Amino acid sequence: MGISARAVGRLIGVSHVAVIKAHQEGRITRLKDGTYDPATVVREWEARTDLRNGRNAFTGSPKGFDADIENGGGGSLQKSRAVVEAFRAGLLRLEYMKRSGALVSASDMKRASFDEARRCRERLNSIPDRLAPVLVGMDDQRQIHKLISEEIHTALIELSGFRNGDET
Repeated sequence: MGISARAVGRLIGVSHVAVIKAHQEGRITRLKDGTYDPATVVREWEARTDLRNGRNAFTGSPKGFDADIENGGGGSLQKSRAVVEAFRAGLLRLEYMKRSGALVSASDMKRASFDEARRCRERLNSIPDRLAPVLVGMDDQRQIHKLISEEIHTALIELSGFRNGDET
């Protein structure tokens, strides 16, 4: 996810209209979602734009001129704003994914996993209690094996959420 045309304009020191015009002329490219990748746009802008032509009404400097860096300063306000804008876009994307159900909280998943494991444990631990009275008087090993296997199979089907013939 990239940044908006306004953020690109602030980044390179031009108006958002100049960014849109540069895109329409094919000097810079957009991502599939209609936003711009900051690193790619700066590289394309510098390579495909004649920086000697005129001054920018937005900053008053020649196009592409960054006074802070030129004067030995640190980062520019425009670049800082672009970083903040990219961060906000990432947060909005995460929020969208959370609301659409593509993301769930880790604590919710831990709780759900714990509850499911407890349900499995309780269901499997109940097998001997149900079968002991039935098996106590039986001598036939095959019949005992069959009853135990059927009970385990029934428990597994129940735990999986499937019902008779409903395995979709």
